[in-house]
Amino acid sequence: MIVTRYTSKKSGNNQATCYFCGTTLKEYIENLPADFMEYDIQRGIVTNVYLDRIVETVLNKDHIPPITIVTESIDNDVEENNRMIIQEFKILDGLQRTFRLKILWDTVIYLEHLLMDYPTIAEFSKLELSRKFGRELKEISSSTLVLERLISSEKEMHEIKDCFNEIQWIEIWEGLSPHQEIEKMLLLNAGHKQVSLKHQLELLFLNLVSYFDDIKKQHPEFTLLREKEISSISFSKGRKKWEFHFSHLITACLAFLEKDTITANASLIKGIQDEKLKNGEFVGIISYELLVELINFLMRFDTYLEKKYSLDEGIQWVSRDTVTIGLFAALGKYSEDIKIKNPQDVFNQFLVSLTSSDSDVLNIKEYNRERANINLSKVNVGEYTKNAVYLGVYNYLENKQPIIWSECFRSVEHANN
Repeated sequence: MIVTRYTSKKSGNNQATCYFCGTTLKEYIENLPADFMEYDIQRGIVTNVYLDRIVETVLNKDHIPPITIVTESIDNDVEENNRMIIQEFKILDGLQRTFRLKILWDTVIYLEHLLMDYPTIAEFSKLELSRKFGRELKEISSSTLVLERLISSEKEMHEIKDCFNEIQWIEIWEGLSPHQEIEKMLLLNAGHKQVSLKHQLELLFLNLVSYFDDIKKQHPEFTLLREKEISSISFSKGRKKWEFHFSHLITACLAFLEKDTITANASLIKGIQDEKLKNGEFVGIISYELLVELINFLMRFDTYLEKKYSLDEGIQWVSRDTVTIGLFAALGKYSEDIKIKNPQDVFNQFLVSLTSSDSDVLNIKEYNRERANINLSKVNVGEYTKNAVYLGVYNYLENKQPIIWSECFRSVEHANN
């Protein structure tokens, strides 16, 4: 992508440089990387009726807010006429706008080809447009509405394409560290629709993503889902065997390391960023070994739950992070109390104890009944349930008696009063 450089500024530590530049919309869109939507720190595309009207903005040649991108290096060989070339870049802020601009441009090109075969396309009804071109429009993520709006603009094709010769302002950062990119993305999104806490949590542990490729080789059936693909709430409602949500794996690891229940809230995010969790010591460095052992355990635990209970009872029970946080907090605390240093040992001990018992140890039916009876107007159901799970699992680890959830929930209630 060729841009005109207007000004630049060094960051405070002189390790990164920011350039404020301009290029045409056409230049920007045509040079988007093929994987521009797959940048790890970005959330998925969100619904926004105002952004969906970007076709009006472009056709009216109105201003589009600046887009922020990051690049590892800029080709400094081309300096004449105050220009420079960027070979590869990632979108830090402006993914939602870019996604829709790309769709609009692709629809313009599609319409240009259609006009060769259908010169009277302006006379087609909306229904005719949908029947004839709906499927092909869907292939480029577009719709009949976008196509119809371009046609109804009454602009000649060269006039429509000329709208993409307008200048788009771009802020380019060169030399940011991965940590700085995340902090800057969160800052840029502060005034927009809030980035979910679960997504923020995933961003802080992006270093773990590369581990999952190795885990996938050991367990091809292992499936990792991210917050930008499916929210943790939606995941919890339809989880399948051996599917895991990234944010749930993180909170499970942190609860095990903290040896106590945690809550994925702003305080936790800040604590991790400040390298301090509630126990006063940063334990948030999740090792590859712990992650592997935790996933190995959860996959075996899934197999046990599937055999012991129905899918709705078993597999769905551990679909909620309130359950996994309570479970691993209890396992972490128990391993500390009896001085087990290797996570694998305490995981195995728990699983062997479950599988060798003829009793309904977890008593999930009763758990679901007790949870359904919680007075939502009086308590925080998430805190209430994760503490009940912690208490139930820890008591079982100590006395090896089936969990009586009514007693666990009652104990939590008394502790909160």
